[in-house]
Amino acid sequence: MMNAHLIFLADEIGMASVFPQLRDKLAGDPNIMITLLYYLHKDNFLFQKELDILEKHFPVRLYVCYEVFDTGATVVLNQGSIEAVINANTHTVINCIVSASQSFTENAINLLRFLGIEDITIQEQFFSY
Repeated sequence: MMNAHLIFLADEIGMASVFPQLRDKLAGDPNIMITLLYYLHKDNFLFQKELDILEKHFPVRLYVCYEVFDTGATVVLNQGSIEAVINANTHTVINCIVSASQSFTENAINLLRFLGIEDITIQEQFFSY
């Protein structure tokens, strides 16, 4: 397979849908690098233990960045974090997967396109609040 970098952008709603895919990609393809930009409220750390375990198992291939907000605060995409991941990319292909609420997804698509990323996949939501 290609030398690919998968960048997942997920909020609390999207994490349950994206976690199995993220785990399976790590286990199935040693040529894939994965970055997870996880936007969540500080009282709602879903999958933190699982992500910690995966980071220990795949320290070179998995990077998790938590963007934490106060309880009840509006989640805002951090352009600087996304730009840092894109600018530090060393792989030949970047694929972005967005798994989130509708408003988050729309904002993420607009920001990624602004940053020159066109290969964007919207992850179907398997769960909701």
